Amino acid sequence: MSECAADQNKFWAFHDAAFQRVRGRALRRPEDAEAAAREIGLDVDALRACQQSGRARPRIEADAAEGQRRGVEATPTIFVGDRKIVGNQPIDVFRDAINAVKPR
Repeated sequence: MSECAADQNKFWAFHDAAFQRVRGRALRRPEDAEAAAREIGLDVDALRACQQSGRARPRIEADAAEGQRRGVEATPTIFVGDRKIVGNQPIDVFRDAINAVKPR
């Protein structure tokens, strides 16, 4: 659904609202997703039409293929440059990775 929200320029706003709404539970119920969409001013009818049409599917499949190509097997997996960081890591791990790729 987030990819369909992106069509309305609200990918991250929807992502944040949806996860805030479920607070750690899986976002399984369409009512929760639609309520989050309404909260941020998405056109819910357009969102449904996007989902039903499948037009976001190529973007989702491309992301999944990229994850497989890069060896993503867990969530979260973060890439900083070519460095893969898996799981919940201390901030120093991210700081070191960023500093390693940052221009000097």
